[in-house]
Amino acid sequence: MPVEEHMPGMERMKDEQSLPELSELSSQLVTILTTEHYNLQTGRSMTVADANGRCTLFIGAVSGALIAIAFTGQVSRMGTAFFVFSLVLLPSLFLMGLITFERVLQSGIEDLTYARGITRIRRLYLELMIRADGPCSKWGSTHRGGRSSSRRRG
Repeated sequence: MPVEEHMPGMERMKDEQSLPELSELSSQLVTILTTEHYNLQTGRSMTVADANGRCTLFIGAVSGALIAIAFTGQVSRMGTAFFVFSLVLLPSLFLMGLITFERVLQSGIEDLTYARGITRIRRLYLELMIRADGPCSKWGSTHRGGRSSSRRRG
């Protein structure tokens, strides 16, 4: 069965001249891409902020625990209280470190996904500028390793 039978509006769309012009369509595309680029950048900044906050919290906890262990060691003269306190505190710090590492790793993977999306959008921007022969098309050809026509060879 032909596609037109399932979608009767397709034939009408082919014949209509009221479709948006290329410049109108490209402006809408640029608006959509700009919004998506902004959202991806916001996601990246949130993952970086999350990782920084978690690392700072973990380093602060380790620092506080080491100071507490040192005080306990001085007060108990490295006795039984010191060892009991250390055996309770160090495994909990180890667990906190594992959880922090896992979450920071997940944030890094998320950040990489956002960065790949931003790279795709930048490539599309560049391709659109080259096709449109816009003011950045010379930059695009030099960016890809080609030579711009405005450069003097010598």
